[in-house]
Amino acid sequence: MIKIFIYGVILKEIRIHVFYKSNIEKMDKKVKELELENKVLRARLEDHEKQNKNKSKRRAWIFKKGIGLFLGINLKQSIRNTLNEFSQNGKVSKDTLVDLSTNLIKRFTRIGVFTFLIAVIPAFILIAQTVLLSIQNGKIEKQNRLITEQNQKIKVQVFLEDSNRRNNLVMLMDNVLNKVGENLNKNNLGELDGALLARIRSLGQGFEPYKLINYEPMHLKNSDSLVLTDLYSPERGLLLSSLVNIGINENSMWSLLNETLFNKAYLKEAVFTDAYLRGVKLDEAYLSRASLKHSNLKYSHLKNANLTRANLYKADLTGADLTGADLTGASLRDAILKEAKLKDLKSIDSVEVERKDWLVYLRDSLCLKGSDVLAKSYKVVKDTVTNYRLKERAFLVVKKY
Repeated sequence: MIKIFIYGVILKEIRIHVFYKSNIEKMDKKVKELELENKVLRARLEDHEKQNKNKSKRRAWIFKKGIGLFLGINLKQSIRNTLNEFSQNGKVSKDTLVDLSTNLIKRFTRIGVFTFLIAVIPAFILIAQTVLLSIQNGKIEKQNRLITEQNQKIKVQVFLEDSNRRNNLVMLMDNVLNKVGENLNKNNLGELDGALLARIRSLGQGFEPYKLINYEPMHLKNSDSLVLTDLYSPERGLLLSSLVNIGINENSMWSLLNETLFNKAYLKEAVFTDAYLRGVKLDEAYLSRASLKHSNLKYSHLKNANLTRANLYKADLTGADLTGADLTGASLRDAILKEAKLKDLKSIDSVEVERKDWLVYLRDSLCLKGSDVLAKSYKVVKDTVTNYRLKERAFLVVKKY
């Protein structure tokens, strides 16, 4: 038992010795690593301190040189020499005074140049900045102008692409009008069959309005430009002109005009003298300078139509709807306006009429809608120019104010 106990104690001591020895070895290794790391950090710290010392020396040297350049080192020496010479000899030599004066002049010159630079450099920077901004603004304006022109050309391209579809419809219209001519040649009564009437109505529906392109030459503006008008349909105007002048009788024309759309038709300077246009649908149409003398426009639809300078001499406008129309400069001399709607007219300025009391006649005798507003806003005066058509002076409607 004693031997076993002794062996146990010895084994325990051996284990403790081995444990402490292994820990001591680990500690020694860790200490060596820390010493090596300490050396590396110390070397870095020394390099950093050396760099800071070098920076401080450079700053001091730059400051010293700058002060010397600004104040002048020679001036300090000249003043010292002058004072020493005066204290020793009681007077100052000419060379010393010249040296002192020269250094003073140099110093003041340096100060003046330095001050001038401080004052002028910001001004030059502002001028350069202004010039650069001006150039930049010019380029931005040019870019905006190019973008605007590009967008306009894109719009024009879209309208030109849509023109291909309209060209097909125009070819179809030509075919239909040829059929109408053949039908009229066979039928001396001037009547059209139902199939042709239906095709004509479909054409009027298919000719949708679009923006027209007006080319304005350079001599009218600073540069050539393309101007897009309001939405109009020249094809509808062409179809109406062809039908009116082709020789269709009144029954067939009545059916066509009442059931075919001619709204927004472009009929500038169109000639419809003595034409049968009863019940025609010409709302928002462009009829500027159109000739409608002696035309039958009974119960026609002319809402918001442009009738500026149109000739409606002796035209029959019985029951016509002229709501919102523009009649500026038009001739309504001897026109029949019974039951016509004149509400919210855009303008009747410079309209030619046949009688001095024309506005009163519309209001009191015909009792037309909107005539009371016209009587308040306009007056009738004698035209100072003789009408070249009628060989006599007419009356003009003008604004009161």
